[in-house]
Amino acid sequence: MSQPLILIVEDEAIVAMDLRLHLQDLGYAVSGLASTGEEAVAMAARTRPSLVLMDISLGAGMDGIEAAHHMQAMGLPVVFLTAFADEGTLTRAKESGPYGYLLKPFDERSLHSTIEMALYRHRMEQELKASESRMRAIIEHALDLVVILDQAGRVAYSSPSAERILGYRHGERYGTPAGELVHPEDREAYATILRELAQAPGESRAIEIRILHKDGTARLMEAVAHNAFGVPGVHGIVINARDITERRQVELDRQVMEAKVQQAQK
Repeated sequence: MSQPLILIVEDEAIVAMDLRLHLQDLGYAVSGLASTGEEAVAMAARTRPSLVLMDISLGAGMDGIEAAHHMQAMGLPVVFLTAFADEGTLTRAKESGPYGYLLKPFDERSLHSTIEMALYRHRMEQELKASESRMRAIIEHALDLVVILDQAGRVAYSSPSAERILGYRHGERYGTPAGELVHPEDREAYATILRELAQAPGESRAIEIRILHKDGTARLMEAVAHNAFGVPGVHGIVINARDITERRQVELDRQVMEAKVQQAQK
């Protein structure tokens, strides 16, 4: 496993050199030393470090907080190491989304633990984003209908297949009660399942239900609803539904034909 690469942004040369020695003793590699915000942004774009250790006060020009906003846009985690702890500075610093905030003078143990936690948090966030991207790609290209309902039962998300299956443009039903799309005769069963699921985190329910197409016709759906309120990035009830209208009609037609054949044989 390669060493985490850390960019040091500090305008005091002695402090910067001392930080480099501490980081190397802790097993980190240093991608470079920057003494100004402008230099830090350019160096970060060029070297793509694992983490940026940033002082806030950098003399004239861009300060550390402004530079951290640029790092945030690059997707790089920043840990502030500074002597400033006043409320105004803290408020500004929070806006740049730092992964840690250490006050000078620091000790090696605090430095190490803060960096490790920042690296871990960033790694987990990247893995979560990658997982969400994969899942989104699967859903966006799914033939089945995928819908996410919020706690009030409103449509928070629907897959692009909604247009092909139900005639609604992507996002057209967002914020509206999903129950409005359920056939009137099936609404009681639908409401019962939603109530049950709301009290059962992580559980699923299967149902056949008629959903109204935009043109007013009913489509028979084979659906599974899952309580995913506890899943980060979802926080809702996920419904995966397949249109079985034609399949069910074929089955009914076959039954009618079989009945006619039996009747003719008699």
